[in-house]
Amino acid sequence: MTYHTLLDALRTGARIDPATIAPILAAEGRTADDLLADLFSDRPARSGDPCPRCGRRLQVVNSVRLAGRRVRYLGCRGCNFRPPANKWVVPE
Repeated sequence: MTYHTLLDALRTGARIDPATIAPILAAEGRTADDLLADLFSDRPARSGDPCPRCGRRLQVVNSVRLAGRRVRYLGCRGCNFRPPANKWVVPE
């Protein structure tokens, strides 16, 4: 498994043993912090993405109406984690 296939697997919610992840990170010269940054940096968080802290799923935790649009805020209900890009604006 390569680093990029690892990222793809984690984005789809696959659970991968840390003993499998560590050698992949070492071969690429990356850290666990790099992995988390790459998981969430290139696209905004979406409902259903795995939480990087506890492994549960991110979901809409708050929603407000603003100027004819719906603003949804994503987070984890298990550990209260909020991703950096957790705001999702959709037409109402």
